[in-house]
Amino acid sequence: MPKKKAKKTGRAKTEKFIVVRSRAYGQHTRAARGSIKSAKLNDALAAKGKQLATINALASEVHNLLKLHADFFKESVCSGKKC
Repeated sequence: MPKKKAKKTGRAKTEKFIVVRSRAYGQHTRAARGSIKSAKLNDALAAKGKQLATINALASEVHNLLKLHADFFKESVCSGKKC
């Protein structure tokens, strides 16, 4: 008998409700953002999002180069031991 495949639990599909934990109301559910009326981004947030994508691409290149040549220089909590 073949094994059952595990279901993916990613956030690919939008959820209708979100669990919120707040000090004022405690744990409760609310409608997901954009489920009642369309969620629009303002111009400043859209511009910052584009800048962030550019910066992340550059940072990724730097990180990959450091990973190749200086991986052993990175600090870790275990200080050289496998955790």
